[in-house]
Amino acid sequence: GTASVAVALTVLGAGLASQTEVKAENNHPTYDKARADALRELGYVPSDLWLQQYEKNQELTKKNEELTKKLDEAEKELGKSDQSLSENASKIQKLEAEKAQVEEKLKEARLNYQDLAEVQTHIREKLKAEKAQVEEKLKEARL
Repeated sequence: GTASVAVALTVLGAGLASQTEVKAENNHPTYDKARADALRELGYVPSDLWLQQYEKNQELTKKNEELTKKLDEAEKELGKSDQSLSENASKIQKLEAEKAQVEEKLKEARLNYQDLAEVQTHIREKLKAEKAQVEEKLKEARL
């Protein structure tokens, strides 16, 4: 009875090959027919074989749960990494925009400095010319 069901399910790979659970309340006609056919073909199963298959099934179920937990943890960690990456990408965009603004202001400041330097050069030349004129007038006044 119960031993035959467990072995039949194990032989059919119920859930192990596809890593999906087959629930007892499954009333799918194809499942019911396959189960009934397997049970008819198997007949009596020794209890030691049933126990061996039962323990193997328990072990695989436990391993599947552990791996599922590890997978969930890895997915959470990946989600955190994705969020961090997204936040950093946003920060980089902001910093690049700020850098562009600073570079533009620096360019304007350089232009202003160049304009100021040209004005100062022009004023110096004008002052030199005026100084030369004043010195010339002073020379003439001394004579």
